[in-house]
Amino acid sequence: MEENICKSPNNLFDETLRGANMEMKWLAYRIYPEPFGTKYQYTDLMNKAIVEKLFDYCQILEAMISREGWDFLIHFASSLN
Repeated sequence: MEENICKSPNNLFDETLRGANMEMKWLAYRIYPEPFGTKYQYTDLMNKAIVEKLFDYCQILEAMISREGWDFLIHFASSLN
């Protein structure tokens, strides 16, 4: 299991969504809207406005970005130059 940048004591930032027979990894996660929160995938992190809002949520500890999410953001941003 990857190490997350921040851990929540009540496991709000679980590494995966668990379905009946499948797992779906996410690159970033926000705890709202309750009860399931918001999961961000590759297409979300390609949108500058969404990423900017996600960074705002991270500043107030409502969201986190996984290591894979940071890798994607760094490589995607560097390819835009």
